[in-house]
Amino acid sequence: MFKALFGRKSDFANAQSLYGAVVARARQPHFYDKMGVPDTFDGRFEMMTLHLYLLVHRLRDETPDKRRLSQQVFDLFIEDMDRGLREAGVGDQTVPKRIKKMTRVFYGRAGAYDEVLALDGDQQTAMEDVMQRNLFPEQDEPGGYRDLAEYALREAEILAAIPVDDMIKHGLLFADPFPKM
Repeated sequence: MFKALFGRKSDFANAQSLYGAVVARARQPHFYDKMGVPDTFDGRFEMMTLHLYLLVHRLRDETPDKRRLSQQVFDLFIEDMDRGLREAGVGDQTVPKRIKKMTRVFYGRAGAYDEVLALDGDQQTAMEDVMQRNLFPEQDEPGGYRDLAEYALREAEILAAIPVDDMIKHGLLFADPFPKM
């Protein structure tokens, strides 16, 4: 089954490794303890979405094999969300609807992040607006969303400089967890 979905065994292992790095980073307590991301299903989903986006964005302009790897990582994300919903007791009839909604949310966030990264001007302010709107809608003070925006922009820049083959070989996507912010 997995071979049909992912092709060669090494492709599946590479996708799993990269997805594991996304999950590990999204689960870092720093986001929730220090940056104030709500430690809720929605907050954790937003962190998964952000980190998955950063990887997908990095692989977008690569070779067809690397873009296919990106799709494989996204497929693992969908499978993981499906499994998580089922384990949480969401009914079989409801799971596909929830997955469809989660997919729409991902693409909506990806579109917003794409717009920010395409700006020639003040990406920080634009990213802060996106973060506040999606993660901190009731927060008027810029603390958490300012730090998260700075983090996201820095990670996008760092990922852009890492050769994709190194990312795959080492399973390393993200910089040292959290330099002084």
